[in-house]
Amino acid sequence: MRGRKPVPTKTLETRNTFKINPNRKRPNEPEPPTSKPKLPRYLGATAKTAWKKLYKVLDEMSLLSSADHLSMELYAQAYQDYRKACVNVEKFGQVIVTVKGGRTYAARNPFDIVQERKALLLVRLLTEFGLTPSSRARVHAMPKQKNDPFTEFLKAREARISAS
Repeated sequence: MRGRKPVPTKTLETRNTFKINPNRKRPNEPEPPTSKPKLPRYLGATAKTAWKKLYKVLDEMSLLSSADHLSMELYAQAYQDYRKACVNVEKFGQVIVTVKGGRTYAARNPFDIVQERKALLLVRLLTEFGLTPSSRARVHAMPKQKNDPFTEFLKAREARISAS
């Protein structure tokens, strides 16, 4: 283990860390692309719904980037697998009784194991996206500007051109 995860430079800037300690700046930290990821066509129905919900939340929090498309896909697929496991655990129970050689054995339902593992994966992915209460407290995203003067200028210009 190499210790705690490094805090992104953008987060350190919002905390004014560099005013106190300017040598902590990391000039070579990569910037994520601002383009938005596209919904993969091959996801199942439940996974697509989960992906769309995650997309909407991340977009509202100004955290959406095409660099996260694989993580979003993993989340969506894990959520679909989790839901399938939940249905099967509900249907068959957490314990399965089997009979072998005249003896009765109780064993943990394999779907219960899948359910547990997928839940852990989902929490880990949600934490990476800053979507758990404790991780959300550590994320400092820039708020979206609702009245962007440049966008308003372009809209007004476009209206004038189309009116001519």
